Amino acid sequence: MSIRDGEDYSPGTASATLNVLMVAPNPFFVDRGFSVHVFEQARALRERGHNVAFAAYHCGRDPDGFRVYRSLCVPWYGAEQTGASLQRIFIDLLLFMTTLRALRGEHFDIVHGHIHEGAFIGLLCRPFTGCPVLLDMQGGFVDELTEKGFFSGVKKLLRPMIATTERWIVRRADAVIASSGRLANSVVGNLLPPPREVGVVMDGVDTDVFSPRPGSPELRRELQLPAGKHVVVFLGLLMPHQGIELLIEAAALALRTRDDHHYLIMGYPNVERYRDMVESAGVLRNCTFTGRVEYGRAPEYLALGDLAVSPKIGETEGNGKLFNYMAMGLATVSFDRAADREILGDTGLYAEPGDIAAFAAAIVKLLEFPDLRQNLGTAARRRAVENFSWHAVACNLEDHYRKMLASP
Repeated sequence: MSIRDGEDYSPGTASATLNVLMVAPNPFFVDRGFSVHVFEQARALRERGHNVAFAAYHCGRDPDGFRVYRSLCVPWYGAEQTGASLQRIFIDLLLFMTTLRALRGEHFDIVHGHIHEGAFIGLLCRPFTGCPVLLDMQGGFVDELTEKGFFSGVKKLLRPMIATTERWIVRRADAVIASSGRLANSVVGNLLPPPREVGVVMDGVDTDVFSPRPGSPELRRELQLPAGKHVVVFLGLLMPHQGIELLIEAAALALRTRDDHHYLIMGYPNVERYRDMVESAGVLRNCTFTGRVEYGRAPEYLALGDLAVSPKIGETEGNGKLFNYMAMGLATVSFDRAADREILGDTGLYAEPGDIAAFAAAIVKLLEFPDLRQNLGTAARRRAVENFSWHAVACNLEDHYRKMLASP
């Protein structure tokens, strides 16, 4: 059966099927973090017996077994594009019309708005449909745009308007969840007046799919990784806010100390740009760029690593790649961000944010002490299994859904 108006809801139970429309204002599905986050949430909810559909941009792949309502095609905007741009205002308008069509065409109990744009679209639809809206925050709207350099030139004039819009979205949503405790506390302190609360729903990982295993000799040969050298892996977007420039500088420093390791940098876009930077740093022979890695093959590629790195520097976003690193049993070096500590706990090595020398020293330390590397990797795997399964994420989401529906 489906939840309908007037029924009684008991948080923590799963007696009734929920019909959920996830609004994902991005290319979907594509092989990067946002899509993975949205898809895995939906798949875990489906395994709990709920019905989930998506409203998304025109570009991307349709996940097996899910309905995807797509906005009208915008030829100049493709699946490879990332980040904020003014053209997304037009695409979001098209997505609003698509979302409204979906909500009028079939019954949904909840609109799950991913990031602020998704919730904004859901809120614009609410007067026409009455469907409650949950805001799923991965970071602060204004803070993320600032960190990614959006407010440059004449666009800085948009900052007050976007800040007002962010506040409106957070306060008008029927429920708000955040990807970290730090983000939740920030929202309550700055955007959402008490007594309203923000729930914490962290990311998860499929620990059966992402699990420790020997690296494939065939893949190692295909990638031409040098024999006898340790492999340091990075998997994610190749964008400035991910700290790729800092990683390149740290790699150059670490390689001056030890030349017995190689960097496997996996992801897109800007591959040529960062390959040129590596060449300028004089360490091109110590780095391999793979470009885009299909999500289904990510465990196979990560299994080639002896340790992992995450040089992300922004303070507002979560860090989904860490869950995959942990599940693979990889010791990880990251900058000491609150979000990273909340995920890794004591299973990682940390450097002060932006301290390239400390980041390089942490890499060298893991190379020099294999027992430490092994112990951290084992602890990380155990932490992932015990705390970050997608099943647990789905149960947490389910509770927030039902509390929202039970509210007046």
